[in-house]
Amino acid sequence: MFHEQKRGLRPISRSREGQRRTKASHAMRVTPHDSDAIILDYLERLDSPRALHVWMLYKAGQHRDLVELKFNPSLYELVFSRTGIQRLRSDYAATKFFSKCKNLKTLIDKKEVALAAAREAEARCRETNLALIELASGSRVNDRLNTALFRASQIVSRILGEVPSEFEDVAFSKGRTTSAYGDEKSRVHKYTSRLDVYPQSLHLATRLVADSPHWGQAALDAEGPCSVLSRAFELVRGNVMTVVPKNAKTDRVICYESHCNIRLQLAVGGYMRERLRVNGINLNDQSVNQRRARLGSKFGSLSTLDLKAASDTVSCELVWQLLPFEWVSVLDSIRARYTQWPDNVWRKNEKFSSMGNGFTFELESLIFYALCSAITNNVSVYGDDIIVPTESVEEVINLLDGCGFQVNTEKSYFTGYFRESCGADSVCGVDVTPVYLRSIPRGRMEVVKLHNAIRKWVVEWYPERGWAEMLRAWRSSHTHHLGPARNCGQALGDGHYHVNFDEATPNRAVNWIDGWWYKTTIPIYRENSLYGDRVSGRFSGRFGAAALCAALGPKGVFDVYSNTLDRRQVKYITHRGLSNFVWEDVIWE
Repeated sequence: MFHEQKRGLRPISRSREGQRRTKASHAMRVTPHDSDAIILDYLERLDSPRALHVWMLYKAGQHRDLVELKFNPSLYELVFSRTGIQRLRSDYAATKFFSKCKNLKTLIDKKEVALAAAREAEARCRETNLALIELASGSRVNDRLNTALFRASQIVSRILGEVPSEFEDVAFSKGRTTSAYGDEKSRVHKYTSRLDVYPQSLHLATRLVADSPHWGQAALDAEGPCSVLSRAFELVRGNVMTVVPKNAKTDRVICYESHCNIRLQLAVGGYMRERLRVNGINLNDQSVNQRRARLGSKFGSLSTLDLKAASDTVSCELVWQLLPFEWVSVLDSIRARYTQWPDNVWRKNEKFSSMGNGFTFELESLIFYALCSAITNNVSVYGDDIIVPTESVEEVINLLDGCGFQVNTEKSYFTGYFRESCGADSVCGVDVTPVYLRSIPRGRMEVVKLHNAIRKWVVEWYPERGWAEMLRAWRSSHTHHLGPARNCGQALGDGHYHVNFDEATPNRAVNWIDGWWYKTTIPIYRENSLYGDRVSGRFSGRFGAAALCAALGPKGVFDVYSNTLDRRQVKYITHRGLSNFVWEDVIWE
């Protein structure tokens, strides 16, 4: 490496370069003392007894008690008063601030909590399967449940229609499979991965790969496009269970599917999603439920329900009774009938499908919509986020319980003026969704994200000047780029502090460019070099055929290279952005 000076060129020693990098990394760090000061500033500005209680628990190291704090909106006498709503909003923000923080010392075995919930869900599905079999055979009599299930099955049949002769193929998802994981989860890599499939799905997987000869070439490392025989597939017994982070109290149990089956499941799930959309259930838009929750909080006529372990309690027998035989046969032929648990034991599934299956979300949405609509009208669902008329909520809860589902009483609201759905919390028609601290700030970029989230939260209610002074002090202590929050209505991300125009003092663009230049930080991801050999270059051999499949296959990507970057290896660089038209300022009062 060389550095240009007036007297010529001289090499920079590795030690000096290392010192510069060390200084830069130290400048980006946030000390524990500074993190505590930031948290204290925020809680002090909330100015509520609950915020003081939260701070005392945090400083005392009682993090388990901190994340288990309860919030009861019925204790607040609102009567649509601004003062009452402000008090609830502040207390709610303080209570939920640490609820999703991943680096608290709670001493909770989050993995074991998640696995215990999974075992409980399987036991519940087993009981539901037995109860529904008895109901269908006549050994158990429940006329009300039988009538509701019949109505729900009619609704399901109307929505799904007949099974199509073939489903439109879709691209791979971004998640891992039984043969694509780690650095090999990009779309290009997945076309070169081992062809795992469940035994009952072998004929479907053979047809799927046969329709794309270049996929066969990439998977088998053949000399050219080729057909794939059934013996080229690897039969796997079922999916594999694992856990991923969820919140400060528990992890989330998911299962990753076989390599070919996830592609088949996504194709069927895509068709089901479109059928739901045609019938008024748009699973591509959460704002429908969010708006209805806000209306429910204002008038009390709509209630929001949330279910515990919803996808893990959709029992096999319930699906067989609600869906037409032809549809269940298709779904059953591509689902995992067995799961390998973390203790390496294979167990037969009592549930129909797990989180991680390509059609689970669509299936559960369909079932919940049909069950609720069998009782009442004016129903909307998004997964297990359900909204029904308040007058029918008790009957809906009884039906869901009879079908093996358990309502989460902590996140379901049908009395008072508080509602929550799809991540949006409302009271008396006012959005009170809190700011969540995802992790204790240890780097400057985490401070920037928290700064921007709090600024957005404050502006949505009442932009008090005291908040502006607090945020300005953060920017002075942890200096970084300044810029606008939005440009032409589009959010600009968290690569810089969101500030007003006069605070950012940007440079005016010249050369007939209308706008203002500002600086921001963007991520640069490491290039994954595992796409060919060094002699032939990138995308050579089997990876050339895989890149062709990624570019020209279902949902083809325009830039194959960007689809192959390893997004776990990232560094941040300064980038120049252009803000056009009007800079969206906040008027602090």
